[in-house]
Amino acid sequence: MTNKYKSYLEVLKSGQEVLGEIYDTDVYDWVMAPSEPFFTNLAPNSLDKTITVTLKEYPYPEFFIFILDIIDEKLQPRLMPTEESPYWPSSVRFDDDFLDDLETWTSFYDPPNIVISHRTPEDALFKAPRKVLIDKGQTVCFFKRCYGSLQITQELKTYKKIHEAGLDSRVNVCRLYGIVMDDCDFILGLLLTYVDCGDRPLSARVHPEEPDDPTPATREQWMGQLETALSALHENRIVWGDIKAANVLIDENEDAWLVDFGGGYTEG
Repeated sequence: MTNKYKSYLEVLKSGQEVLGEIYDTDVYDWVMAPSEPFFTNLAPNSLDKTITVTLKEYPYPEFFIFILDIIDEKLQPRLMPTEESPYWPSSVRFDDDFLDDLETWTSFYDPPNIVISHRTPEDALFKAPRKVLIDKGQTVCFFKRCYGSLQITQELKTYKKIHEAGLDSRVNVCRLYGIVMDDCDFILGLLLTYVDCGDRPLSARVHPEEPDDPTPATREQWMGQLETALSALHENRIVWGDIKAANVLIDENEDAWLVDFGGGYTEG
């Protein structure tokens, strides 16, 4: 077992899928198999369709740590008691002045009050949350994670301009419903307009060589809606910034929406 462990360790250190005659999947199967009874007992009931997962559980999930011992040539897993989280979720913090300004025009939401909308419980447990419910399930939003203060600050300033100009109710541009803040005053993400586009933005809707390519009339409609929205932004001295087809969403009513006001940037 010692020799097998050393050879498997070399595979993991190599970073390759296969080393010699050993595949990395062989290593994972070897490590995971003894712990399957633990996983079965610890996992939530996937058949329970009433399970509710909030944004509190996603960035701060319950976690377990195992140690795999080898005793008398047999693999024996051990569940280790621990309370300290092995990682910290990506989040952003603003200074007090910026937070005070945000409070004058938008709302703050606690992660436990935001329910992740999912088709199956399994999706809510491991897929990144996108569609969420606020206001006791009455409002559907798109949850956008915060990864850096520079872009998110610029985006919030733009949403404030959109709000003050009243554009969020007049044209098809994404609006801000609120900000998700945890108990430590970290900003976890933004709650934005949810556009049900079936995960197919404009960049995936136009296929000149395919039968489902939009008709000229549909294209003209989208162009008109984009021109109306963009003109309204420019009239109020608002810059869209990150202009690309992937940031144009076509909803279930075949209407075009402008999204993502964080602005484009180049690394460095």
